[in-house]
Amino acid sequence: MPSPTARCRPSRSPRGSAPARPAIVAGGPPTDGASAAAGRVGRMVSGSPDEPSRAGEAHNGAMELQTDTVTHRFAAADQRADLAAIGELLSEDCVLDSPITDAFVFEGRRSVLAVYAAAFELFRDIRVHTVLADEETGAFFITGRLDGIRFEECQLLRIADGEVCRITMIGRPVPALLRVMARIGAPMQRHGLLSPVAAVVGGGVRPIADLLRLVEQHVLPRLRPRRL
Repeated sequence: MPSPTARCRPSRSPRGSAPARPAIVAGGPPTDGASAAAGRVGRMVSGSPDEPSRAGEAHNGAMELQTDTVTHRFAAADQRADLAAIGELLSEDCVLDSPITDAFVFEGRRSVLAVYAAAFELFRDIRVHTVLADEETGAFFITGRLDGIRFEECQLLRIADGEVCRITMIGRPVPALLRVMARIGAPMQRHGLLSPVAAVVGGGVRPIADLLRLVEQHVLPRLRPRRL
């Protein structure tokens, strides 16, 4: 029987075959055909990134999430910046894939929690706007601000035995990602994840982040593509 860690590794489909996809529906179960084709049931709560639709009543402008899946509970904890609740959902050997580099990953529950603790020190106005979930895989999408710059992030969760065992983060736009890279080093150092040298190296990205921000604000709006 494979270990939870092995089950959390990204699976590869046989050559020439498409990977199975969970059936995702809005606010209810899939049709029988979709359920049979996917073999799993998905749940989704969605809205626009700026004005998300709510599942239930709104509270302080945030989405009130369902709690019937691990993914929904994890997304709700992230939106509240609730480290204790996140820790309860992580496996002991959880792995987090960095959204910034392939040079390293964060391994173990304590390290992953330290990443979230560092992020919560920087990010403001975190709002979940979409959740996709089934028993083995989930994803949720958030918006927020860092130094006044809007960012959007997807967190892909792989789940085994009711625990999150791997997290892959993907973010946009590029200026926001570079701003994260420039700012995240110091809090990561305070939480014991990075050496002082690593934190300084990360801070060296700041001029590039500032330049790209200026390009995004003043150059790219003049280069908008035509609608075809």
